[in-house]
Amino acid sequence: MNNPYSFKGEIFDIGTGIQTTNSEIVKLVEKVVGKKANTKIVQVLRSFDTNSWVADNSLLKSIGWKQKHSLKEGLQKTIEYYERAQKKNS
Repeated sequence: MNNPYSFKGEIFDIGTGIQTTNSEIVKLVEKVVGKKANTKIVQVLRSFDTNSWVADNSLLKSIGWKQKHSLKEGLQKTIEYYERAQKKNS
């Protein structure tokens, strides 16, 4: 980024840009860790909640950002990071 100050106060969404439900995320995490989650899925928690959650990467893409990892790969890397950190702090 040539001029980071020109983006002061901006919010950068980072994600796949592909709509993924919470249930799909839970299933993917279960697959990555090899364990079944003990969850209770509710349809709506608050009146303003929506079923559509998608990262808008357009601002990032406008400065040359490109996605390097799939959602599954990103979850795997995140989980591995926390597992290493937990072992290190044990």
